[in-house]
Amino acid sequence: MSALDRWLHEGWLRAVDHAFGATLQRLRPDTPDAVALAAALASRALEFGHSGVRLADLANLFAEIAPDRAPPPLPSHRRSSALDSSRRARSRRLRRRSPSA
Repeated sequence: MSALDRWLHEGWLRAVDHAFGATLQRLRPDTPDAVALAAALASRALEFGHSGVRLADLANLFAEIAPDRAPPPLPSHRRSSALDSSRRARSRRLRRRSPSA
């Protein structure tokens, strides 16, 4: 079960939040779970009147969602190799486009 699915099942996300994160992964399969979760949490924050959520404020958001429960474990901070290779390819494209000095 993916983290998105687990958080939906545990009530941390609404169906619309889950769909937003899942759509990112469907449209771009190399989207890391952490990015999909961050997008879903930003969507979830809207319900509480927040226009976004800072990583430092995640505990507060979880407390708003379910004040009587401990927050769910966050995904590890490991960067995916697909994300790393995507960034390297983008960097190469940008270097090729920049004019020579």
